[in-house]
Amino acid sequence: MRDYVRTMAKYLKDYCAMATNDMDHAEKTYGSFISSLKWAVPLICVITLFVIALIAE
Repeated sequence: MRDYVRTMAKYLKDYCAMATNDMDHAEKTYGSFISSLKWAVPLICVITLFVIALIAE
């Protein structure tokens, strides 16, 4: 029984370390996504307005 408890404790310790690394990676990915949105949304608006102006003429 003790071996099982030790094995589970090691597994949980490794799992928590992986979860922390995954969270760090997720925060970096989210930051990159938000940063690209800051440029993409205004650019799409400008292109849309340009196309609407072309169609309206």
